[in-house]
Amino acid sequence: MIVLVLAGGLGKRLRSVIQDVPKPMAPVGKYPFLYFVLSELVSSPIITKIVISVGYKSEKVSSYFGSQFKGIPIKYCKEVSPLGTGGAIKNFVTNMKIKSPFFVKNGDTFFKSNYTDLKVAQDLFKPKIILEACKVEKLDRYGSLELETIDRKRRLALILKFKEKDQSAKNGYINSGCYLMDPHIFDKYPKRKFSLEEDILTPFSIERDIYAIKSKEKEFIDIGIPSDFYAAQKLLPKWSL
Repeated sequence: MIVLVLAGGLGKRLRSVIQDVPKPMAPVGKYPFLYFVLSELVSSPIITKIVISVGYKSEKVSSYFGSQFKGIPIKYCKEVSPLGTGGAIKNFVTNMKIKSPFFVKNGDTFFKSNYTDLKVAQDLFKPKIILEACKVEKLDRYGSLELETIDRKRRLALILKFKEKDQSAKNGYINSGCYLMDPHIFDKYPKRKFSLEEDILTPFSIERDIYAIKSKEKEFIDIGIPSDFYAAQKLLPKWSL
């Protein structure tokens, strides 16, 4: 299957620690962060092609990774102007003429996903969108998911609501940034800037038409702010990919 990696972020909140590279290319040890994201992707036997959505300083990404990564072909889908998360996926679906379900992965977060579980659930239940949910101990930086279990064996749940950040909440499930999507979702959206989270995920939850797999994985790394970027320096190089 094909996976789209969203790697066009500017990384404004990281400007104090990195400069002149897109956020996913921030150095972690001797590799850019995106190297670890792609390494995790190609460890799955069902991923056969990678497309990287690029924008800001796109040449930094394409010159580093080229046309393949560990034997898996790579193509690039460029944003001429910033399109937001939703617009970037629409751009990919249109330009690449995507007709069947595909994975989406955030290029600025690291999480070990189970792509086979997502595909099996999609085949059985036919949701337009299914994402992988990660349980974290602190929700002060993330919005959480309100879930209703549908199938305990497959850890499948209906997403009832995308909740705002809650400084008082201790733990809960969050959106890991890994999705399996039907491309026809984007048929009604024009090629413009829009948000996946606000313009698609939230409305789908209101319509009770978006699902989640509750992952057993615990480690979630987001390099959105300097403190988490520094934490990634210690965590990621130790992980066996």
